[in-house]
Amino acid sequence: MLRKFLTKTKNYTSCCRISETAFQVVVLLCVVVGFLVAGRTGATTTAPQRLVAVWNSPTGSKDLKSWDVAELGKSFKTISTREKDPSDGTIVRWVGVSLQEIIDKALGSLSPELKAQVDLVILKGANKEALIPRSLITKYPLLVATRRNQSDIGGFQTVVPWTSKTKILEESLPLERYFVPQLSKIELANYRARYGSLFLKRRTDPSAMRGEKLYVQNCIACHPAAQGSGQGLGPMNFTSEAKVRTLASTGHPVVKGMPKLSDRDQRALMSYLSAYRNENPTAVSASGGGQVSSR
Repeated sequence: MLRKFLTKTKNYTSCCRISETAFQVVVLLCVVVGFLVAGRTGATTTAPQRLVAVWNSPTGSKDLKSWDVAELGKSFKTISTREKDPSDGTIVRWVGVSLQEIIDKALGSLSPELKAQVDLVILKGANKEALIPRSLITKYPLLVATRRNQSDIGGFQTVVPWTSKTKILEESLPLERYFVPQLSKIELANYRARYGSLFLKRRTDPSAMRGEKLYVQNCIACHPAAQGSGQGLGPMNFTSEAKVRTLASTGHPVVKGMPKLSDRDQRALMSYLSAYRNENPTAVSASGGGQVSSR
């Protein structure tokens, strides 16, 4: 009887040891798999998209502020507006924060003199860039949206109040281009510092000055150089009054998002290009003319 009991006890102890060993093996495997899964998940998880505000000075660029979607919502008052989406023509309820407030916050560390120099705002997205006069942003409530019809955008998009503030349609500006999806950077710059070669030296003709403003605000996205080539022609490429007149009226192909110029604007643009040609006769002669851009 005793021998039988001891035999059973021995077998039970062996089974316990085997079960304990198996349990330890299972636990170890779970730990290893857990580390592997965590490592793989960490490798594929991307950080929240950030919106960066940058100051472009004559001496270089400087990051001023940055926010992710959650931080943006906590830092600024949330507002909403109903505006037409240029991508599909539907009226959309956009939710986000004021672009003007973002700019003011970003410029907070600069002196009043440096703040006053910022007259150009460059919006950069994944595959798009828009150049906006700062005066337009001061005048109208452009939005940096994070939600579209109750759904998260998954980042940032600029929205123009062209449905709620119809007076903005009177501006001779490419408003549709200012809808920038996947917005990642707001660059704060100065027109003259960036595009000084496009400004007239003599500033006495009001019509030419108006034309200069139209050119700088509407055309430099595709025509940033004074003298270009191919699809990026500049003011120096137009060697005759006839070319200037053709460009100002019907010579330029339709460009999506560009406004239709009024007769007054056409005359002003013609005055600017003529004045520019007269100020730079040698360079214009060397350019050899060119065809109107199709961009």
